[in-house]
Amino acid sequence: MRYGLAALCVACAILWHTNELQPAGARHDGPQPESSVRAAPALQANGFQASPIIAGMIAEVQAARLYSLTAELTGEWPAIVGGEPYTISTRFTGSITPIQKATQYAYEWMAGAGVAVDYHPWSASGYSNRNVVAVITGTIRPDEIIMAVAHLDSLSPAETRMTLAPGADDNASGSVAVLSMARIFSQYSFSRTLRLALFSGEEQGLLGSNVYAAAARARGDNIVAVVNMDMIAWNTPGSLPTLDVFIRPTTSAGYTDDLTIAGIFTHVVAAYGLAGQLIPEIYPLWIGASDHASFWQQGYPALLLIEDYYGSTRDFNPRYHTVSDRLEYLDLDYFTAFVKAALGTVAHLAHPVVPVHVIYLPLTQRP
Repeated sequence: MRYGLAALCVACAILWHTNELQPAGARHDGPQPESSVRAAPALQANGFQASPIIAGMIAEVQAARLYSLTAELTGEWPAIVGGEPYTISTRFTGSITPIQKATQYAYEWMAGAGVAVDYHPWSASGYSNRNVVAVITGTIRPDEIIMAVAHLDSLSPAETRMTLAPGADDNASGSVAVLSMARIFSQYSFSRTLRLALFSGEEQGLLGSNVYAAAARARGDNIVAVVNMDMIAWNTPGSLPTLDVFIRPTTSAGYTDDLTIAGIFTHVVAAYGLAGQLIPEIYPLWIGASDHASFWQQGYPALLLIEDYYGSTRDFNPRYHTVSDRLEYLDLDYFTAFVKAALGTVAHLAHPVVPVHVIYLPLTQRP
């Protein structure tokens, strides 16, 4: 994630306090930021119902798989890229071979899961690289697009970033969530089209996602929702499992659409047994420090899912953008629950199609 004082517009923060109005599972206890206000969401996930199909998808998210994928993306052990072992020790956008190998690894992983995947090259601000985007075409409303996104690139201090920037939390964690969705969603059909995107150039100013979102708008793509996952695996040992959901401010024309997506996320946390493992807080703030902002700029509904970054209980990863942002420091239980909630949200947005089984009964011969 790319931070800066200018990137965070602190107009107000909303924590839901009234039990009858808050999105399911949203935090309503404990200390609050001075800028927080009470508000009733105009649109929630009304009529939300848990789905046994989506419950099955969520059950497929396993901590051991997340651990292995993160280890391969952060250089803890070699990944297989192009049929050969390769240690991805950095994913810095300007690192040339390492980031090329990282994007190739993501491409091959999603292709191996059985989904259609392409590279999307881009050039901006003196950088050239590529995004990796997989597509599962919807069977009923294919023109309506749900996106699950994360940035694949990493960063460490200038003296190390070309050779060592493991970026386990920032943002192998979000990237692993997208890769996991590719594997699990490939086994199902959905009403809406799913796009699973890994962007590069985020740390240099959202470069890859800016190009992608602008091109989508120019094509007239009907992107219904974007779920961006950035830094979803850090939680201080012994602390509350808080996470932040950022949507556009209440004064924004896109606030209601973003809030609807956030409401689905909190309902998923409550409905699928994750309430004891995650405490969502919803903030209507224009935070421009991650790839969701590229879609906001183009008028698309989007939200950012991130660990406890904002508020009076802020629990920020002290190893952010250092060579010690490594797998060993992540909270695997928190990470696993976070991926389950994000996957369930994307699945509910895309609407899995219940397969129809045709049963052929044996013919009965009449005398």
